[in-house]
Parts: sequence; structure tokens; C-alpha cells
Amino acid sequence: MHKVLDALQGRPGVTGALVATADGIVVALRLREGWDQDAAAALVSSLLRVARGMFRRADDGALRRFTLVATRGKIVVRDVGDAYLVVTVDRHIDLDRGLLDVEAAAATLGRLGRLKG
Repeated sequence: MHKVLDALQGRPGVTGALVATADGIVVALRLREGWDQDAAAALVSSLLRVARGMFRRADDGALRRFTLVATRGKIVVRDVGDAYLVVTVDRHIDLDRGLLDVEAAAATLGRLGRLKG
């Protein structure tokens, strides 16, 4: 799992990557130096809780992927089975190309198997 995150972290424009359970527990992470890991975990927990609830109420089925676009960057969240891959990218990254890296990492994580609780 860490190798996948390391490879993703090395891609142009990627500023951080982590894997978290649906309830926001961070399983593995690679963040840019100086970033607060606890703050990242809290943000991911909140994002997942709100997004999953919103999509459930909209009856759109399972939450596969969503992107949050903000002034200073973007956050891509991708379902990888019983966890989520969360990737932060620079605000200038072209998501059409950047999503290929996220999807490849998500496929690899999905093949690694289920997380053990």
C-alpha cells in the first residue's frame, strides 16, 4: 500500500495521498512535508461522512469517485473496496490526465485485497 502511495506522491502535481476507511480512519498516508497528519485525517473523515450521506440521500447508488475543487488545490476521493484513496493535487493540475494516475493507483489498491480490521 505504501509503495502505491509513494508512486502516486511522485507524480507531477500530487501533493499528498492517503488511504482511509469509510469512517475516516487513516490506514496509510504520504503527505507533503509540514502537513498536519491529524488535520488531514479529520478532513478526510468529515469529507467521507458528508459525501457518502449526500449521495445516499440522492439515491445515486455507491460513491465511486468525487472531486472537491478549492482555491488552493483539489481533492480526489476514489472508492477502492472497503476503503477510500484520497489524493490532493495542485490547483493547476489537469484532472483529465491526473485522474489516470489516481485510477491506476485505485486499481492496484483494489487488487491488494480487503483491509483487515
